[in-house]
Amino acid sequence: MKQTIIYKLNPNFEQEKHLHNLSNIATKIYNTDNWQRRKVWEETGKIPSVYSQKKILKDNVWFKLLPSQTAQEVSFNLQRNYNSWFKLRKKDKTANPPMFRKKEMLSPITFYQQFKIINDKIKLSVSRKYKEEKGIKSLEIGFDLWKKNKGTVKMCQIIFNKGEWFAHVVCEIVE
Repeated sequence: MKQTIIYKLNPNFEQEKHLHNLSNIATKIYNTDNWQRRKVWEETGKIPSVYSQKKILKDNVWFKLLPSQTAQEVSFNLQRNYNSWFKLRKKDKTANPPMFRKKEMLSPITFYQQFKIINDKIKLSVSRKYKEEKGIKSLEIGFDLWKKNKGTVKMCQIIFNKGEWFAHVVCEIVE
């Protein structure tokens, strides 16, 4: 069984700048991937798989600024959006493919193995390229602890919602 616990993050000014930056990078990856997929769609009538897209994007400047699994999750998210569009097109031929995200939109950032929860702080790893450019090793952000997680922590998704940052932490509970 899986359980999602939502923690309200309390980043300081510097940490919030990094969260904004990482979320903007995820938006740029999403839009770059979407542009490439649309280009192939117009040329061939087929959408490339997420795996072929990852090969193309692995050398992209934005892709290197996020931890690899985090950047790949952006591509998987877009793939899910395209799969949904394909299903909808069977019923409605006028359905539009996934849209581009606005430049100022803050995309969710998902971490699988590149994070730890230590007491009332979450420690997020950053990519080697981001470390070099920004001079930080990781982000340790405090959060409001209202519920202790039980089981094994599997994933953390950082989301900006209504002016506040939240960590959605998924735990696998064995009963």
